[in-house]
Amino acid sequence: MGGVVVDEHGETSCPGLFAAGEVTAGAHGANRLGGNALAEVIAMGSLVGKAAAEKAMSLRHGHGFDDEAQQQGVLLESLFSGQGELAKKLICELKKTMWLNAGIIRNRVALERTESRGAHFRKDFPIEDNEDWLRNNQIKKTNFGIQVNQIAGFSEHD
Repeated sequence: MGGVVVDEHGETSCPGLFAAGEVTAGAHGANRLGGNALAEVIAMGSLVGKAAAEKAMSLRHGHGFDDEAQQQGVLLESLFSGQGELAKKLICELKKTMWLNAGIIRNRVALERTESRGAHFRKDFPIEDNEDWLRNNQIKKTNFGIQVNQIAGFSEHD
């Protein structure tokens, strides 16, 4: 189903940003809920957590870094505490946006893949199309905009 591409340490193409578990394009792919998920999260979470900690400890912090980090932590905590009108409005807007634009039934929100596959369902293309779409797509943000790369396909028997 996809996921964030990471290296062998769990680091993304954004330096210092690490990911593990079902959000990654790992052994089982993103959003693969099942028996393998827990083992993967525990195993990869441990390895990626260690790599992220090592990276963080190797960074040189400038003057005032700790104060700034603490201020940002307080701000983030207040946003996700569910208290106050700003947090409630943000949560409501996020839920509405995700339901309308990233829900389970899609249409032209999912422009690139003109078929339905697995949990990716397009109302305007309801049929799975192995002839044209039995492949992986890698999507990246570049200086020139969004870039879609088609990764080598595979047969139905793989």
